[in-house]
Amino acid sequence: MGIFDNLFNRRKNQLARDYYDSNFATFTAYNPVFRDWNGKLYESELVRASVDTIARHISKLKIEYHGSAHPELINRLKKGICPFMTDSQFLYKTATMLYMSNTCFILPVLDNNLQTIGYYADIPEEWKLKKFKGEYWIRMKFADRSVGAVKLDEVGILTRFHYKDMLFGDSHSGLDETMKLLNIQRQAIEENVKNGASYRFWGQYMQVAKESDLEKERKRFTEKNLSSKADNSGMLLFPRDYDNIHQIENKPYSIDTSQMQLIKDNVYDFYGVNTDMIQNKASSEVMDAFFNGLIEPFAIQMGEVLRNLIFSYNERSYGNDVYLVANRLQYMSTSQKIQMARDFGDRGILSVNEIRELLNFAPRDDGDVTFIRGEYFTTDQKLTELAEAQTEPEAEDGKDSENAEL
Repeated sequence: MGIFDNLFNRRKNQLARDYYDSNFATFTAYNPVFRDWNGKLYESELVRASVDTIARHISKLKIEYHGSAHPELINRLKKGICPFMTDSQFLYKTATMLYMSNTCFILPVLDNNLQTIGYYADIPEEWKLKKFKGEYWIRMKFADRSVGAVKLDEVGILTRFHYKDMLFGDSHSGLDETMKLLNIQRQAIEENVKNGASYRFWGQYMQVAKESDLEKERKRFTEKNLSSKADNSGMLLFPRDYDNIHQIENKPYSIDTSQMQLIKDNVYDFYGVNTDMIQNKASSEVMDAFFNGLIEPFAIQMGEVLRNLIFSYNERSYGNDVYLVANRLQYMSTSQKIQMARDFGDRGILSVNEIRELLNFAPRDDGDVTFIRGEYFTTDQKLTELAEAQTEPEAEDGKDSENAEL
């Protein structure tokens, strides 16, 4: 059974039966299109670097599950939400698809018994919302012409630029003009390099000849003196047939720096990054702003999508939930980490292992405990002592009373 069959099982998906071509289908790889950015934004190195920066930091998030519903599925998901990749790869892929397509689907992976064993993120070439026997389905067509459908309540949908459509994100049309300018700039630089590395001459050919003879002579002279097959002696010899020979000097064309920076800033603004983030030079303050403005909104949306996908409305009302936590986002300086460990550790907010993880230390077997500032009792010990103190019998005689007062 292939990946496609795991996602769109025939016996469960009656709507998709008419569209299957074979019993086994695979997802095709990304097909690059060069020189044409339209529809293939990922071919721009600036766009790719921006999206990669976002996806790398999102891949540091950690998926946590809370509640007692579906214990077998939750145990599977804790070992890996996707059977085909690690959790960090799953988050990286999801973030990349979302920021490249503004829509990303989280699809259930089924076993032979039609039980959900995980989830997979993908974006089809085409998708449409269909109604079948009173239920809404999303019909998907992939690059290899594989077609499948999944019930709307069994698929998670992540969106960006959610404007006109009820379920799906909007297009990248707001970046059109910037990408056109970026493409023109790149081609101008390429042509400038080519022109700067070439030699050109003009001269008067003294022999009376036809136009075809002039063309033959130009090719002959170029191949003999200027081509890669020519003898690189460093000297050009002109016969008497030529007169008034001059070299054409290529004036260098320089790209306007401010104009190029404006184009970059437009791309950065579109994706919410900057040069320091892309080149890994960001300070803790910049990283903190990056987390609050970009990583945290993704974590909230992803957690809510997975929560609605895994748990029913009734199960969610009993506290079953999914969170994406950022305890692996190491953007603080060492002094900031120490201060956070001291302030949060002394108040019982962070456990010993959570503090060790913050400082990039391995966990301890007895480290899942918290402390309260003071005598540094564990919270369980302190609560036990308080409970025992409240249940001690009152003194009956004067001696006991005196001792109790003392």
